[in-house]
Amino acid sequence: MTDLPAIFRRSLGPALALALLAAAPLGQAVTLFDYGADWKLWRGKKTPSRPDYWAWTKADHDDSDWETASTPVFFGENVNGGTELEDMKSRYNSFFLRRKFDCPDTDTITSMTLRAKVDDGFVAYINGTEVARHNVETDKPKYNTAASKAATEPLRFRSYALKNFDEFLVDGENTIAVIVLNQRRTSPDALFDARLSAVSVESVAPKVETVDPPPGLASNLGRVSITFTEPVNGVNAADLLANGVPAQSVEGSGRTWVFQLAGLPQGKVRLTWAKGHGITDQAQTPNPLRETANGNRWTYTHADDNPPYVKRSNPPAGLTVKSLDAVEVEFSMNVSGVDASDLLINGQPAQSVTKISDSRYRFALTQSPGAEVKISWDLYPEITGTNPFKKTFAPLGWFYRVDANAPPPPRIVISEIMYHPIEEPEFDRRGQPVLDLLEDVHEFIELHNFSRETVTLDNWRISGGIDYAFPAGTTVESGGFLIVAKDPKRLAAIKEYRLAGIAVLGPYEGVLSNNGERVSVENDGGNAEDTVRYSAQFPWPIGADSIGAGPKWTGIDPMQYQYRGMSLERINFSLPGGDPANWVASPLEKNATPGRPNHIARKRSMPAPIVTSIRAVNSKGDTLIGKLDAVTIEARFSTNETLTGVTLEYFYDNLEKEGETLAKRDMKLKESTWTHTLPKKPDRTLVRYRILADLGQGLEQLSPRKSDPYPWHAYFVMPKFSNTRKHFELLVPRNGISQLSKNAAANPRSGYRPAKNIKPRGPWNDTVHGILVYNGEVRDVYARWNGSFYRRNGGRNSWKVRLPRYNQFDGQSDLLFMDKDNVTVAGHTLYRELGLPTSHTEWVDVAINKRKMRRLMIEDHNDRMLEKYHEDQARRNPGTEIEPNGHIFKSSGILQNLGPYGRGDGGKLGTNDGWTSLQRYEWIYSSKNQDWKGHTELKEMIDGLAKNRSNRTRLRKWFEANWDVESLMSYIGVRNWMGTWDDTVHNFYLWRRADGRWTMLPWDFDNDMQSGFTTKSIFIGEAGNANTTHGTHTIKDAFFKAFRTEYKEHLYYLNNTLLTPESLGRMGLTGYTSFARGRQSNVNKQCGKVKIPSQPLAQQLTGGSSVYSPASMLVSAFESSDGNTTHASTLWEIRTADGSFTYPVFKAKTTENLTEMPVPFDLLEFGRTYYWRATFIDSKGRKSLPNTEAGFRYGGHAKSADLISLKDTEWRYNADGKNLGTTWRKAEYDDSAWPSGKSYLGRATSRQKYKMATTLKMGATTFYFRKVFDFDPPAGGGELQINFLVDDGAVFYLNGKQIHRVNMKERGSIRYTTRALSTVIDAELSGQITLPGKSLKQGKNVLAVEVHQYSTNDRDLAFGVSLGATVESLPDGVILNELMAANRGSVTHADTNPDWIELYNPTNRDIDLAGAGLGDGVALEPTFFFPAHTILPSKGHLVVWCDDQKESPGLHTGFALDADGQNIALWWPGDEGLKIQDAIGFGPQANDLSIGREPDGLGPWTLSAPTPGLANAKSDLGSIRMLTINEWMAQPNNGNDWLELFNKSDLPVSLAGLKLSDDSSQPDKTVMPPLSFIGPKSHLRMIADNDPGDGPVHLGFRLSSKGEEIVLTDSKAKVVDSVLFGEQTRGTSQGRFPDGSKSIVFFPNSATPGRANLILGDSDEDGLPNLWEDQYGLNPNDPADAAQDTDNDGHTNLEELLAGTRPNDAGSVLALGLSANRDTLTAVFEAQTGRTYVLWSTDDVAGGEWIKVQEFPPQDGKRTIIHDLPAEHLPLPNGYYRLTIPAAKD
Repeated sequence: MTDLPAIFRRSLGPALALALLAAAPLGQAVTLFDYGADWKLWRGKKTPSRPDYWAWTKADHDDSDWETASTPVFFGENVNGGTELEDMKSRYNSFFLRRKFDCPDTDTITSMTLRAKVDDGFVAYINGTEVARHNVETDKPKYNTAASKAATEPLRFRSYALKNFDEFLVDGENTIAVIVLNQRRTSPDALFDARLSAVSVESVAPKVETVDPPPGLASNLGRVSITFTEPVNGVNAADLLANGVPAQSVEGSGRTWVFQLAGLPQGKVRLTWAKGHGITDQAQTPNPLRETANGNRWTYTHADDNPPYVKRSNPPAGLTVKSLDAVEVEFSMNVSGVDASDLLINGQPAQSVTKISDSRYRFALTQSPGAEVKISWDLYPEITGTNPFKKTFAPLGWFYRVDANAPPPPRIVISEIMYHPIEEPEFDRRGQPVLDLLEDVHEFIELHNFSRETVTLDNWRISGGIDYAFPAGTTVESGGFLIVAKDPKRLAAIKEYRLAGIAVLGPYEGVLSNNGERVSVENDGGNAEDTVRYSAQFPWPIGADSIGAGPKWTGIDPMQYQYRGMSLERINFSLPGGDPANWVASPLEKNATPGRPNHIARKRSMPAPIVTSIRAVNSKGDTLIGKLDAVTIEARFSTNETLTGVTLEYFYDNLEKEGETLAKRDMKLKESTWTHTLPKKPDRTLVRYRILADLGQGLEQLSPRKSDPYPWHAYFVMPKFSNTRKHFELLVPRNGISQLSKNAAANPRSGYRPAKNIKPRGPWNDTVHGILVYNGEVRDVYARWNGSFYRRNGGRNSWKVRLPRYNQFDGQSDLLFMDKDNVTVAGHTLYRELGLPTSHTEWVDVAINKRKMRRLMIEDHNDRMLEKYHEDQARRNPGTEIEPNGHIFKSSGILQNLGPYGRGDGGKLGTNDGWTSLQRYEWIYSSKNQDWKGHTELKEMIDGLAKNRSNRTRLRKWFEANWDVESLMSYIGVRNWMGTWDDTVHNFYLWRRADGRWTMLPWDFDNDMQSGFTTKSIFIGEAGNANTTHGTHTIKDAFFKAFRTEYKEHLYYLNNTLLTPESLGRMGLTGYTSFARGRQSNVNKQCGKVKIPSQPLAQQLTGGSSVYSPASMLVSAFESSDGNTTHASTLWEIRTADGSFTYPVFKAKTTENLTEMPVPFDLLEFGRTYYWRATFIDSKGRKSLPNTEAGFRYGGHAKSADLISLKDTEWRYNADGKNLGTTWRKAEYDDSAWPSGKSYLGRATSRQKYKMATTLKMGATTFYFRKVFDFDPPAGGGELQINFLVDDGAVFYLNGKQIHRVNMKERGSIRYTTRALSTVIDAELSGQITLPGKSLKQGKNVLAVEVHQYSTNDRDLAFGVSLGATVESLPDGVILNELMAANRGSVTHADTNPDWIELYNPTNRDIDLAGAGLGDGVALEPTFFFPAHTILPSKGHLVVWCDDQKESPGLHTGFALDADGQNIALWWPGDEGLKIQDAIGFGPQANDLSIGREPDGLGPWTLSAPTPGLANAKSDLGSIRMLTINEWMAQPNNGNDWLELFNKSDLPVSLAGLKLSDDSSQPDKTVMPPLSFIGPKSHLRMIADNDPGDGPVHLGFRLSSKGEEIVLTDSKAKVVDSVLFGEQTRGTSQGRFPDGSKSIVFFPNSATPGRANLILGDSDEDGLPNLWEDQYGLNPNDPADAAQDTDNDGHTNLEELLAGTRPNDAGSVLALGLSANRDTLTAVFEAQTGRTYVLWSTDDVAGGEWIKVQEFPPQDGKRTIIHDLPAEHLPLPNGYYRLTIPAAKD
């Protein structure tokens, strides 16, 4: 017994071994198969075998078409793991299982036991013989047999002793078959799991029975599978030795074990066992494996079974070389049979071959080849590998280019890129993430030494998207590889990569972008040795982007390839790394190859043609296909040289059927594009197509690539739709709809219980396949009905649509089309204005299976939403940095505890029905992003709340430490203000910000803001509150307990700022202003007397008058509410007149400028009106209400006047209760009989804080008021400002014209009987409202107001109005009258085309301009001053030229004007120095047009025809509807993002007031400044840098490389144009082609911001390439310019292209130089890329024959040709020479 512990030392340990022996006196139990094993499964919908029903029980039955399933197999049970039969309930009554097992020598078995757990019954058979049964009375049960009775719960394992096993067992492989039966088909559950064991007393040592691969010749020894004669224990990787080296890893059980071996050399490989290995069988006395026994050692001959191929060539394939006299070839193995005739150079055999080694040969060329050299092989070479496989050589050709000026080749190239490995979330036992997957961990770059020498990488680095400096002493041998990884240790640990013993460098800074990136290898001189710009988009291999899509689309389980995936493999190292044709995706099953040659190297040495552009278009070139359109499929290839033919394969996809007929048609090549036209088809026809070609191996699929996650391209015949809303088509087949009905029924409220311990994957969230079409683009999607457990059904037609990663929509991976109403829009709008992350909403049209309906498209909560939110926050708070996203959880709780489910109110949940707290949180609070983090952080938060909830002091501290208290306060305040009723156990999100602080986010506003909710409690969610539904909201209740007073103060602030009726009106929520009006007074009452600082009063810059720098905002002094606080800080904000304080142009919280703040003029745009406000903050952090908005205009000559005061103004009124019609509104109406009284007028309630000076009699529906006032200055084009006190609704008229409505219907006429929209309980003063002043006139004016009651029973009324006006008034003196900032030739002065400024003297006196000046800005004093005695006569004009040509006649400023926009000021001297006399600010200007006053010298500025020195002439303008968003660049290689506008009109178009945004819900991110224009048929580039303060063409947003929408709207936010683009590639723009069309294409190498869009090629087919025409200012769409002579040098533009000369430079011509010495003559000329030149000579230029001297073939790159003329062509005595470029070969 003393030796037993040694035998067991590596398996069970000594103590356990002795215990087992004592417990098994009759032998050792051998487990033949265990619980949780894999079986073959047949679902009992029909019999599993016919005609022999019992064949399924027998060993020889073919079960290859059965499913593979792990036990337990079940449904409706709480179990771990296994296989769930989700479709069994009520559909079938049985299932069948089979599995094979190995049995030791049956003669040594003393007993066998089957231990099983079953619900309800089973019968088991071994090799066709019944061995056990339970709860089944039928002798021979069939698939429709019922169990005898239901199983007793809880289920327990039972043991069944097998008798007479020697009669049915065989040595070796046996088969067990089981039928499992339910008592009835409607049973709620079923289950089976089993283990089979035997007791053996044998004493035979285990042996190696079989190995795979078998001994002998083997090509792949990475994995060796070993099957022993019986099950064994104690197996470790180090037990198996390959040539003395231990295996790397081992996995397996029982008899079969698989060892992973390290990389092995070619040749003999001997496998042996380590001494003292510890491998034993499972007998009573364990028998050890005898390592030296016969058969336990074996030998392989390790060899490469691939055909030999060219591993390397010298020069490398594809290289441009200076000369070529020999080619050295290195084969992948030793070869024989090499002959000189095997290698062909341009079709000719090599001159000779020299053997360098058995694998290296040098072929000598017969003569020096020309510029293009094609290397190929004889059709039947006799080259054969000399290894044991003796495979025949697989020939692959390549080419060279010969150029004497060829640059040296790169030494180090990027050969493989893994930029997006598969990284699925994994967690440890505590639920903590195994890895931080915020960034890709397992990515890498592989470098290859392309040279013939070892390269030392001292001072080398990798730059671009990542940055890495190589350690000193790093070297790469010739032909070697080097791996640089993000995490070297993690990468090296991936056993499939076989990196043991291979150095992996890193880590590097940054990450490889999953969208696309530029990566460069820089040498020690800082120069790029190699650069790659890869992309995740077509035409690059999309599969390299982490397989390109999820398992629903690919059918691939990503966990099978965890931490690996597809890499980008480079094909040829000589050819450019930025060419997508030069890259393929590595085969997924074979893994990437870091540190080894790429898989593609065996198949191809040169890139094959790929499809670089493919589209389906109608006859107009549009991709939006209609039912009347024949459709042309257009495909462009990277090269057409090796294509002998291209085939279109297609079919018409009926989603209701499978097996549609495929058709193939040959495509035709025309002008480098392959095309085929398909006939027109009816609406909603779906056509799938792909491109095939024969590359020498028969037809193969080229596009999509085989590695792409989709097998077909598609187009869709769109029905016509007239609405301006976005239109989607969603098609889901009938079987999918049926499946969704089943899925929806399987929810907790219907009795569904998930299996225990599985991750959340409820069947009600399963999706089905469909297609989504938008704008003609087809997306394969997976969709389901949307809604909670309570309301999800097909009748609602509310959908969630999931999109593939390769084709998202507006950067979104999920789209929600929901049956919501406007309250949802309002709710999300309020929270967006509040400053919390929330969904973008948009009304769209969706045809769901042909049924068109309006749906609200709602953005899902995910990383994309948070990214946009953080960008928005940076815009709201200038100067702040964008923070990381954080983690969002959605609460989807229910009221009952059912399995893992329970309340989702933030309360702590204990274990339930076997589910732990953490598991329950995982099911209740779904992770919406960053799933890799898991739920432990959520559990910690909930536990912390529960721990501290009982003590208010601790609770406050806990909230302050763990929550964003102000955000949470805002969330609860607005949610309760809306009167929420259903956010207790679900319908909200918990968001843990990146700084670790939590807050709540809203979801689902159904039935909020109802008219009856105006009196709801502000403490909804609190325990015991009458308005709390569904029980206490744990988080809200705790928060009220901790911060009750602060909450009331904060809500009071929100109620009187963000949530006022006027504020909602500005947000466009006019339908809810009546609710806000009623809610405002009620909430103020519930908040009570809050102790906040007094509201400041504006005391300066209040009336809207013009101001110049310096100026300051000034408010009244701080007053504490209780005398116990001091003035801590002030928040100052400025907004534009058409903007909001949500997006201020200036926002600063300061402790220094408490009551006075200088205006930051450097942030403001000249000529615009601004409003400002200040908010006091006291020493306890409490905010006052901000002052009533005050306004000013920056620049100009605006003057404000107070016309009517709010209080104590005498009004005429009529309260007789009679209908006065409409005449009473007009100025001429006689109101002398009306009584009069001072404001306020009406009848106040006891609660009303505004006292009525004049009390009116109640009872009338409508009350009329009139006020006459005088206005002295000239009017027109000004602004009005009104404030009012109104109860209930009112309509305002100025001189008979309606100017405003409040609390009245928005549209339609207002009659005497028209009621106000809602009742106003206690009237509040409105904020200031700005209105156009076009109805204001000089002299007498009348303001008329009708006030309407909500009900004739109303007992209160309030009325009072203040009116102010701001109008422009010109100064007394010289003014700016006209200017031109984009003079491109329409005005000439002294042979130049300068910009210019025109002054005008409108007075009746001559004026001396001495001392006055002009400046190109308003912040700095002028740089140009008028000389003395510069007199401008009365009514005279003076032109000043904006250039520095001071020697030319006239006045010259020394500065030019900026066509993108700027400010110009005329400065005038005075007693206090220089002051601005007049100024003008303008935006982008149209070429060759000016801006000027209309009428001349008097009116406002407008676009003009240029008239320097003459009266201005107004220019006609085109419609803004002719504008399009034409091109955009969202991921430039350098610089900022940009977009381009295009004007399709033949007239210029005004851009002033138009809005540009990347968010349709926030259209005013950029508002174009006054006097902005775009010329006819012109382009305008706008810089998307989120820095609008940098100039008029700088936008207030950036573009997202992940895709988004760009929206151009008019001043009323109506859409002019919009584009929706997907994920973008770095360095590639996208846009419309041709300009302004519907068709959108990528421009990979031809971005043209501000110019006509180009594609590579010749659009107008005039022989001039698009890029060349664009470069030299020609029109790529005008074929006539090829024959024109732009520079008048006697050569057409086409001739100049051929000659390589510049068409816009008369001095650039085809030139030939001659240099003569004594006996020689040398011709010298510059040769252009790709041009053939011919030199001719003659001795008689008049009539002699021209004789060819020499032809010079084309080469890459410019070069200087120096050619010595041969003797026969020397001039004797005279000679003439000419140089020509032939149009075609001779």
